[in-house]
Amino acid sequence: MYDRLFDGQDQFGLKPWEDFAKAAGVRDLAAFDACIKKADPIRRVEEGKALGAELDVQATPTIIINKWKLADPSSEAEPDQMVQRILAGKQPVDAKS
Repeated sequence: MYDRLFDGQDQFGLKPWEDFAKAAGVRDLAAFDACIKKADPIRRVEEGKALGAELDVQATPTIIINKWKLADPSSEAEPDQMVQRILAGKQPVDAKS
């Protein structure tokens, strides 16, 4: 389901959620429909939103490594390179001149 939603972001609000579920192979569409109609806040989601607001996250993806905020990494390798630099005792990014 995650992949179908990610790939179809540009269709949010234009395409029924059930179509995404069908494309993802969700077997119990009645349970899916009941789930998406729930209006109760989900504690874990609310906690994540609060943390994002506290950390001033403006977009996804945003990765925070040792208090360094990396919004929209240029590659999948960039966060790994930052971690490797930290493990080597260096700053996560080179100082810009």
